[in-house]
Amino acid sequence: MKLAQILAIIVFVVTILFIATGWVDRVFCILLASVLMFVMGAVTSDVLHLIDIEMLEIIVGMILLVDGVGGYEIFNGVIVKVLKVSKNLKMFTFNLLFFNVSLVDTKKHRGCLF
Repeated sequence: MKLAQILAIIVFVVTILFIATGWVDRVFCILLASVLMFVMGAVTSDVLHLIDIEMLEIIVGMILLVDGVGGYEIFNGVIVKVLKVSKNLKMFTFNLLFFNVSLVDTKKHRGCLF
């Protein structure tokens, strides 16, 4: 293994550790790790064509959506409503699955909120 690969693995593991423990803000940690990977040469400009921009847009949109409505207890409210409508565990599972499927546009495989 090359030195750059070993350093990239170390940066990756430390980044995951910091994000999981919450010692450092996750956005700062990810940005710092990205810069370190680029400076070390682990990521070069010739691999940028491998990045799926549409998938990144979906992920960023989901992160913003969850962070934006997370404080309003909207997810707990949805679960409580689904629980009240459901008579048993099977019905709850079906209702929750139906709710999730209703948020997806099957033609584009994207959430309808994006």
